[in-house]
Amino acid sequence: MARLAKKNPRSLAWIAGGMVLVGVAGAGIWWWQTQAKLGQLPDGVTLIPESALYTITVTTEAPPWQWVQAAGLFQSQAWLRGPWGPVSPEGIKIGDLDFTRDILPWLGAQATFTGLPITPATALQSSDSPVAWILPIPDQAKIEPLLNTLKQQTQRDYNGVPIYNVPGPLGEVAGQGITLITQGEKQYLAWSNINAALEQVIDTAQGKPALAQVSRYQDAVIATGGEGPQAQFYLNIPAYTAQNTPSPTPPDSELAGLAAALRFQDNQLRIKAITWLPEKSERALLPEANVSQIPQKLPGTTLATFTTSNFQASWQNAPQDWQNSISQGFQQLSGLNLEQEVLPWLKGEFALAIVPVPNARLNVVGLVVVAQTKDRPKAVATLEKLDQTAQQRAWQVTKDTEKQTTTWTMPPGIPLGQHGWLDQDTLFIALGPNLTEALLPRPNPPLSQGPLFRATLPNPGSSQLFVDFNRTFSLTQNSPILPQLAPPFQQALQPFQGLGIAGRVRNSWSQEYEIRLNLNNP
Repeated sequence: MARLAKKNPRSLAWIAGGMVLVGVAGAGIWWWQTQAKLGQLPDGVTLIPESALYTITVTTEAPPWQWVQAAGLFQSQAWLRGPWGPVSPEGIKIGDLDFTRDILPWLGAQATFTGLPITPATALQSSDSPVAWILPIPDQAKIEPLLNTLKQQTQRDYNGVPIYNVPGPLGEVAGQGITLITQGEKQYLAWSNINAALEQVIDTAQGKPALAQVSRYQDAVIATGGEGPQAQFYLNIPAYTAQNTPSPTPPDSELAGLAAALRFQDNQLRIKAITWLPEKSERALLPEANVSQIPQKLPGTTLATFTTSNFQASWQNAPQDWQNSISQGFQQLSGLNLEQEVLPWLKGEFALAIVPVPNARLNVVGLVVVAQTKDRPKAVATLEKLDQTAQQRAWQVTKDTEKQTTTWTMPPGIPLGQHGWLDQDTLFIALGPNLTEALLPRPNPPLSQGPLFRATLPNPGSSQLFVDFNRTFSLTQNSPILPQLAPPFQQALQPFQGLGIAGRVRNSWSQEYEIRLNLNNP
């Protein structure tokens, strides 16, 4: 019988030591990666509870906001007149403290404003929605004058952290509080309009789940936040929807969050945004190619267009409630079942565009659909069903075999729409008079060569939105039949020349959007 060899105690010690070293190294790598990620997030989000509804982080440096003021955005954008600290002409409002005297001397390079959920504790103290400021303190000595002022107010202790009442024009402001929080080597001043909300911030600093620890939030914010944005925004879509929906059972959200970063560059307002699905979602987003062909087939006069490189993939990536609404509206308008009679052949690029009617005596626009197909016979069969629907509505259907177009008219010969083929695989359906002239022969120049289109959509996406604001405003203002834009809406858009949004699928659970707003010259 073979004898078992005895293990050398020294070798066992080496094995145990090696395992310990591997464990320590693994923990060290994990800690280093975690700290590296946290270092790329907005300063102060490690103090914000995971349940926060939204956050707005703004740079406190003057030049970007001087650019905003020079562009006239403070006057035209109502949202910029809110309590967003350095973005607002009033600065950060904390009780009766003076922003320039009491806050600006010690304020760090960023400031974060956050909306917190209403809880039983906050509801007992105030009917207001709880909000908070998180302000980094890079130089402790510079905040001493403010601390001396605060220490003259009444204070209380929460988990070993003093909370100071906020001085106001009538003395202490009931419910408002300020505290100083140390986290590692960093210090922050935190303020909230409700003391119970400030306690949530302290709890987070002392170990309760923080927004900064949410993995998909980290990924999205890091991906959008490079190159020093002037502002960063986060929206907790399910929580925000639930708190701001009057229904006791708010609708389920298919998106978990949105993160965005804003920059001012080259007479443009640029926004990079990412939306993501919940980690438990069973949906998986499908990758798509970029749009490349249809913008070459739309006229350069196009006022607005939405384009996608693959309608079927975009349809599957769209939220279910969107699909339901579009399907119902399409069936009411056309009498066709979108998913059964259209989607099977709609394999390729697709565009929905608003186009001015050429050579019209009055300023009139029409709606144009351009779609690619890999199954022309099925597409032709669908167009024939549309013709039958038109005839059932007492419209006259006239075919032009030479141009491969069909025109719908109603008595006494008023043109309502057309459909036809731009090439072997690309069809169009137009609602409005004489839009065939804008599409056939091939437009010269096409939309893809327009200076504004190229400036707002320099990088193609799998889905794109383009709007020419100036030409749209001019057309509506000078038209006796087109509806006028509401004054607040028109004022908000007045500084902007045009908008471009390019969307792309990043991975199975997130999508990114590149948004560019061209500014009119002041």
